[in-house]
Amino acid sequence: MKINWKPWLQPDGLSAPLSDHASSEISNMQGSIFAPPGMATIVAIVACFFGLSHPLYLMWVGIVVAAIWLLPLPFALRVYFRRRQKTFIQNERDYQTAQELRPALQSLSQQPSDSFAQVEPSVGPELRPFRVEHHLSSSLRADLRGSHGWWGPRSMRGRAVPDLLDSSTMVFLTNEAGDETLRVLLPSPRATREMLTQTIEAFSDELPHRSHTQMALNSFAMGDDLLLSPVTNPQTIDQLNAACDRPLLHRPAVNVIGNELQPGIVLGTALEVDGQTRAFLPTGLFQQLQGAITSIAQIEGKKVPQLVQAVQ
Repeated sequence: MKINWKPWLQPDGLSAPLSDHASSEISNMQGSIFAPPGMATIVAIVACFFGLSHPLYLMWVGIVVAAIWLLPLPFALRVYFRRRQKTFIQNERDYQTAQELRPALQSLSQQPSDSFAQVEPSVGPELRPFRVEHHLSSSLRADLRGSHGWWGPRSMRGRAVPDLLDSSTMVFLTNEAGDETLRVLLPSPRATREMLTQTIEAFSDELPHRSHTQMALNSFAMGDDLLLSPVTNPQTIDQLNAACDRPLLHRPAVNVIGNELQPGIVLGTALEVDGQTRAFLPTGLFQQLQGAITSIAQIEGKKVPQLVQAVQ
């Protein structure tokens, strides 16, 4: 039966509630400190009863062994109190960070995803559409990681996620002379939802499990009306598709905002059609989100997804 050691009283001046992470740390420390004395007491009692019906020296051997186990106890207690004090201080900082992070995340979650300026620049000159293609698929990308010991793999873990460019649209553009073309890959709204999920998970993995800051970060959420509706633009795609049947100069003028993957191919995050900008991937939101988490929680998010890397 596992003993649930209750954390002792908090040091003076520290009032933050203990996170599950801090409680687990203190419980583990208490168990490591008090388990040996408990075992020593059991050994001493058993040795005393054993000595009643066996040679007396066996009893003294048991008592000596128990005493040896108890000798390091004063030193272990000093180490414990230092580590316990450090844990409480870290929990206090963690709680304050979470209290600062929550309103910043809440502010972002209440704004439409397309209200933030796109991060990418305009690519190329003003062009006009001549073909639109839809790429419907449902694929997964897997990531498998593990560690190795002397006798082979020690632990393995993995995660399968939807391809960020499933159900994307390809828009083909050309200039007025018809001697220059550009292919623009537009991600679907599904990419926005999945990229947000992966971004939160990437930062969350850098934080202690069930700490105050991790719980605040994992509570971030945006409804489809604010996250997906602003980047769902079927009318714009239909407008470009229908315009392909008209004479070139009567088709809408298009400016592309995005990242050039290679000459002639662009990953578009927004299109400016006849002066009206329509976002397809809210990179401004992701930049603001990552900036808030990085500056407040002081973590880098080493595995934050980048859509350009996903394509390449």
